[in-house]
Amino acid sequence: MAPDALPKLSALIFNAKIDYLSFTGVRREQMPPTTGRVKAPPRYHGARLTIHDPTPGDIERISSAWPDSRVVELEVAVDVRPKSRLDDEEHTRVLKLFKEEYVAKGLKPRFPAGLNSGFRGAYRPTKYGYTLHPFNRRVPHASEQLLHGHRNDGLQVKVYLKGIDNKRHLPVQQHRARMEIRIGPAGLDAHKLVRVSDLSGFNYRKALMPYFEHVHGSRRSARRSLAKNGTPMLSVLLACEHDIDRKYWESVGVGAFLAGGRRERNDLLFLRHTEMNNRIGQALHRLQRALADKKLVCGDRPSNRKSPALARTYDDQAGSAMTYHSLLSWVMDLGRDYISTLELSHQGVNTR
Repeated sequence: MAPDALPKLSALIFNAKIDYLSFTGVRREQMPPTTGRVKAPPRYHGARLTIHDPTPGDIERISSAWPDSRVVELEVAVDVRPKSRLDDEEHTRVLKLFKEEYVAKGLKPRFPAGLNSGFRGAYRPTKYGYTLHPFNRRVPHASEQLLHGHRNDGLQVKVYLKGIDNKRHLPVQQHRARMEIRIGPAGLDAHKLVRVSDLSGFNYRKALMPYFEHVHGSRRSARRSLAKNGTPMLSVLLACEHDIDRKYWESVGVGAFLAGGRRERNDLLFLRHTEMNNRIGQALHRLQRALADKKLVCGDRPSNRKSPALARTYDDQAGSAMTYHSLLSWVMDLGRDYISTLELSHQGVNTR
């Protein structure tokens, strides 16, 4: 990859996950063993729990044992990292370029009325506190967090480079660019997410995609008709205006065209970044499928993998779990064996 070349989106992996879930209706001592980390914030005196990095099994276990447990806060994240293994320096460079050139210049969340304050800023912690700058005059630096909304808003979007998890520094190969949506009580009500069980049937792609929407250009809504029906001089002026807009897209990004930006206008039509939005949407859809799929297990491991035991629902970690993906893998292996048998038959080899 050339030193200044933008990373191709096809060379990146997009993965969506529930970063944390806060809920009530369960005491800490009642919680079964979980894969995610469970914490009981002291200020709630045990009445509210938070589970970080919950798996679909964790959520199913909680909702099955405590059907009335209620969601009070939810954060869904989309992580992006290089698909192939790169050296540490190149890995970091790709993440910084992705965050600056794709996200900082193109992220334009759409919030329902009343659920977001409209605040936008680039946040950077310092030795003595923090700095906060608007990003409608310059592209935020890779080390700055992009904030769309306040912490106490019903919906807040945040973007940053993640290199620390659970207060531990991660190896560089595990660093990723993270886009996340925090859904507070007002946002949960708007999306009808009341109980923990509601998370399994939630349409993550349709409901959350507007908060991760990206654009990569704009045009004036009246430009086409004016250029067609106006004078030649007007067409020249409109072309010049388009060139100016393009330069602001390259140097500042979408912030230049929003409130407070130098190119703010009411007649703008933004051009959606189809590939970027599709990849984020696919990641959210995979999360949706993972939460909706029931776990299937086999009671005893069969001696012949081509004749597995009948699958049934199971909720005991001691069992041998056959998930959707392992079942799919078994079917694919069976297909390959069948194809190999056909090839040998065509070669005149007796396979019996």
